[in-house]
Amino acid sequence: LRKLIADIRPRSSFYAERLKGFEPNSLQDLARLPVLTADELKAHLPPSGHGLITDESAGGFVFASGGTSGAPKVAYRTAAEHHYNAARMGKGLLLAGFGQGDVVANLMFAGNMWASFISLNMALEHTGARFLPLAGNMDMEFVLFALKHFRANSIISIPTVLLSIARLVEERKIEGLELRKAATGGEHLFPGARAYLSRVLGIETFASAGYAANDSGAIGYQCDHCHGGSIHHVHEDLHYVEIVDPDTLEPVPPDEVGKIIATNLNRRLMPMLRYDIGDLGRWVEGPCGCGRTTRRFELMGRSDDVLNFGAAKLGPDVVAQALKEVPGLSPVFQMIARFDGVADQLVVRVERDPAAQDEAALGERLVQQLRSSTKELKTFLERKLIGGIAVEVLAPGGLPRNPRTGKVRLVVEERTS
Repeated sequence: LRKLIADIRPRSSFYAERLKGFEPNSLQDLARLPVLTADELKAHLPPSGHGLITDESAGGFVFASGGTSGAPKVAYRTAAEHHYNAARMGKGLLLAGFGQGDVVANLMFAGNMWASFISLNMALEHTGARFLPLAGNMDMEFVLFALKHFRANSIISIPTVLLSIARLVEERKIEGLELRKAATGGEHLFPGARAYLSRVLGIETFASAGYAANDSGAIGYQCDHCHGGSIHHVHEDLHYVEIVDPDTLEPVPPDEVGKIIATNLNRRLMPMLRYDIGDLGRWVEGPCGCGRTTRRFELMGRSDDVLNFGAAKLGPDVVAQALKEVPGLSPVFQMIARFDGVADQLVVRVERDPAAQDEAALGERLVQQLRSSTKELKTFLERKLIGGIAVEVLAPGGLPRNPRTGKVRLVVEERTS
């Protein structure tokens, strides 16, 4: 940590100011620094701003997140930083059960400056497995052909793509697939979806492809004692992780849920000190059955009002903007995520204006606005990677309010039930 600070302070105007007078005597001293927010990150990185990058002429990678609107958040990594990160992801895949003798299909999304496909190809190099760099945004007919022809027994993707494959297999009664292992990332694999994939595709082992953020890199990995859940070990040679109270930002005790704050101890080009990942977690105490002593944490969901549908992150701002384009609908709404046994569904409940009458027409106009709100969501709908969007138009006052605050709950997650 001391070397990191000494390296970046004179080369980043942002950190020159933030680290002024900061000389840590322990890792815990990081708590004296402010938390780095996504908005700050965006404001001090090209193309929106400057000050955070230590060398804007350096070579390497530029990745972009799949944001909902406007300019995406970007991440800069040197080639050496990216390979260091990929090696840790490879360690996680190896410990999760991917290795020699496996034929692994990489079905993360490629293009659009996304990091996951490239990173996982590099990570798989460290496992000894044979891998098929297919990409989840390829034509599903070719994906099914390749899975059978090259006898893939393992697959890495977001749950949405796996569910799309399973739906085609079930509808067409396709036989001959040999899939037994799956590693997922990018969104939560809910129990109902896991059961469906086991039944249709024959998958026996589910693991995490690794807990990572586009901005900060690989944070957590699973051993074979963590399968089937959200518990991860920390990549402690890459990240120092804190879990803090969302309001006070003080460390929380074990088993108490808080915000995950990550400090990348390797990254120099785009330093990440005390970054708010946007997720909730809790520390898991006690020894792990694998024997490793790196700290363990459990992911507990998002700390903000965001629903993940595949690679698309849908926040209330997207729905609110779409509502402005549909006269007759009020700005009072609620977003609901459901799983119908086959695919994810997005339901938007919204109240109409008192004078509006044609609820069906209003709902259809809002559906069309939402379909074009994000390129990711539009692509997923067109390719039937998610089930669809439904809008329920209610009378004024039709949405339940919190009896204490009078507020409407913006986001409801029903895929866990």
